[in-house]
Amino acid sequence: MLALALTAGCVGPEEPSPRKQAPPEGHGRHAIFRGAGNEPGWNIEIGPAKTVLVTSYGEERHEFATPDPVLDEPAGRTTYGTSFDGHEIVVILTHESCNDTMSDETFPLRVRIELDDRELRGCGVELAGSER
Repeated sequence: MLALALTAGCVGPEEPSPRKQAPPEGHGRHAIFRGAGNEPGWNIEIGPAKTVLVTSYGEERHEFATPDPVLDEPAGRTTYGTSFDGHEIVVILTHESCNDTMSDETFPLRVRIELDDRELRGCGVELAGSER
């Protein structure tokens, strides 16, 4: 089971809920996971073939082939790691309740993204009816 969660901050412009936000252009209907976080605002969609990460309140867009997940079932964690366009990224999805402090919504997944020397945290949700 795919799990991704993003921990959200409590200051800055409100970001749309992972359940409600519009998918990145050209993506969305095939996504299997969606997550978002704050400070700075960001969102991610993981699809079977492509992952799209939008950071800095929409100023940066990173698109790359979705790597094979590494599952750690005892820890309830799924990790995706890859290199693309001179960047290193690791996405860690943990099956753990996550409260978005901006929307006060609770999500089933906690997410940590390591992009080069930055760390992003937020909450996320596996999308119902996604193609796998």
